[in-house]
Amino acid sequence: MNVLDTRTLAQLQELIGGDRAELIELVETFLVEGDEIVADMQAASTSGDVELLRRSAHSLKASAQDFGANQLSTLCATLESGSKTAIPDAVDAQVREITNQFATAKHEIKLYIEDKTGGLQPFKAGDVEP
Repeated sequence: MNVLDTRTLAQLQELIGGDRAELIELVETFLVEGDEIVADMQAASTSGDVELLRRSAHSLKASAQDFGANQLSTLCATLESGSKTAIPDAVDAQVREITNQFATAKHEIKLYIEDKTGGLQPFKAGDVEP
């Protein structure tokens, strides 16, 4: 399943002057922060913290779009719009779907980076799970 628009990553790399090291750094930041945001989203759905849920969905929506994970961004946008005043009824299913989509996007981003860096391993073991 292809959940990543690699054209977006190619445009990002072009925007930063083709600097592979900088692209790797940006991607690593997205992946680490994305894990934290997903964890916040899971905690918010459990605790009923509508503000944290909405804020987390908004943050991941924007970041996912910047890195070409458009399906993930769309899922986050749906959760964000449904979380303006209350926790949505289907929040558990939505957060589970976002969690799974993020994991898939992470895997595809890792493969893209490895391919574009000539097989270099820019990530430490365990940073990105398939």
